[in-house]
Amino acid sequence: MTETTSPAQTWQEQLQLAALGWMHRHHAQFGCHDRLLCAAAVRHLMDSFDASQEAAENSVIRAYGEFRHQGSDCYLDISLSSGAVATIRDPSSGVIYAVPVKAIIDRLIPRPSPTGRVYLVNTTSH
Repeated sequence: MTETTSPAQTWQEQLQLAALGWMHRHHAQFGCHDRLLCAAAVRHLMDSFDASQEAAENSVIRAYGEFRHQGSDCYLDISLSSGAVATIRDPSSGVIYAVPVKAIIDRLIPRPSPTGRVYLVNTTSH
């Protein structure tokens, strides 16, 4: 079976690449303030590409994952994950972790949550 790419997928990929490039060029301006970096990247996509806020946020979130977590062999296995469980593969050890989303929220996300729509969790600071 041949996999086809829809125009929407291509548009999202272009936005993600644009966001990633923008983050690489501008991250020094924001220092360790990743939330501000991402908010500025969202504004950039909305202004420069006429992207909706939702499309810009989704693209920036994906780009941020690539930007901050390059070099890691572990990855989220979408095919084994669900709305309630995130399945993470570690190819170097062969281990597959099934992590309930509730456990991620309870243990990684500080309370209270900010009022913004997108909240970045940087585990190196916790």
